[in-house]
Amino acid sequence: METGKTDSWRMRNEVWLVPLFFFALLGLLAGVGVFVAKSLLRPSPQPPPTLRFTGLNGEEIDLARYRGKVVLVDFWATWCMPCVQEMPNVLRLYDRYHDEGFEVIGISLDAERSDLEAFIRNHRVPWPQYFDGKGWENDLAVQFGVQAIPFTMLLDRNGGVRSQDLRGKELAEAVAALIRESEGKGAQEKGGSSAATRPETMESDSQDAAPSSSPAPTLVPGADETGENTLVVPLEYSDKGYPLGVAASWREGTLMQQAAENPGKNAPPVKGGRRLWGELVLGPRESPSRFLFILDDQMPKGYTFYVDADADGDLADDSRPLRPEGSGGAGRTLRLTIRYPGPEGDIAEPYALWLFTNEDLWRNQHVGYYASCHRAAEIRLDDLPYRIALFDNPADGDYSNDPLLLDLNRDGKAQENEQFHVGETARLDGLDLNVQNIAPSGKDVRLGVHLGDSLER
Repeated sequence: METGKTDSWRMRNEVWLVPLFFFALLGLLAGVGVFVAKSLLRPSPQPPPTLRFTGLNGEEIDLARYRGKVVLVDFWATWCMPCVQEMPNVLRLYDRYHDEGFEVIGISLDAERSDLEAFIRNHRVPWPQYFDGKGWENDLAVQFGVQAIPFTMLLDRNGGVRSQDLRGKELAEAVAALIRESEGKGAQEKGGSSAATRPETMESDSQDAAPSSSPAPTLVPGADETGENTLVVPLEYSDKGYPLGVAASWREGTLMQQAAENPGKNAPPVKGGRRLWGELVLGPRESPSRFLFILDDQMPKGYTFYVDADADGDLADDSRPLRPEGSGGAGRTLRLTIRYPGPEGDIAEPYALWLFTNEDLWRNQHVGYYASCHRAAEIRLDDLPYRIALFDNPADGDYSNDPLLLDLNRDGKAQENEQFHVGETARLDGLDLNVQNIAPSGKDVRLGVHLGDSLER
């Protein structure tokens, strides 16, 4: 009996202990959450670092001149897949907070200057860049003990390092916190030092604005009882990425072990190791264009990368091969020509993508790529311009399976509710636009409309 009473007492007390333990655990987790949120920013910043260099465009950069600004120092490279994936987030933060005193300084670990310049140009990265071509032996990376990228340092308006190695949502929260932290504290009083201005070589107009010479939309009168007309809107090609703020999603292209014979003409002899090859298959599924690429493995010192950019099977008449110095990775913009079937025969259209590889991709015999071009136009309603764009994302060379981006609120960004696939309807200031068709080449879109006097065409 004694044993039974004891067990009963234990059971009753254990029943009470369960909720007590549960609430204690919730309190602990809440405390951990608060701690994590607060720990994004150090309450006591590290001393201001020293950073002076001549930027890629010749601008003299001195971090001391950025006092009074919130500054992100970003160590990255064009061949670094996580760096490339994080770039849209940093661009959004820059666009949102730049006028409130947010600046970015890039430290590139690229080995090829042309790769870096092409990426900055194609993706319209506006902040200054340090480049010395030494890869992992980059002088500033060595100075700050950088062992992996992306690596970031976030500095407050006094120049102190408040956080390191943040990305994504955590970086956005930390930047917003530092912007709020110094509001009303006179951080930007008259006479205070100012940061270096945006490089003059960067254009200030929107990356996806329709060219002034864009062909005008044409109206095809409706033939059914609904009275719906078809508005054919031509879209102009642009070799820039991220239209209307939409980030790129990258694809992998699998490399294959080469057969006994070279897969293409004039392939240079293998210099050592293995030769791997594969194809970029882009364009309409029924008749795609195929672009051969070859990698000669020269491990452990890197590889040589050849691409048949004009799809003629000859690797000797294309742009220079990639020859990275040392291990790490490499990337470059490929300017290709894709053929699309048309009513009067095939048409050839330009297409650009960023092709890259790094140690992880190479280890698994893969390359990565994503589109760095888009199509854009402008329609006007009640004398107001509205931008529309097409972005091949993920890259397959066929725009017909991508949504039409329509900047309904004219804020320069295409949110999820501003992206419309074929068959969906966008409502623009009381006017319904039915997306009837998107050409695979992206040359035009067809919109079903009941036109009034307010739509200029």
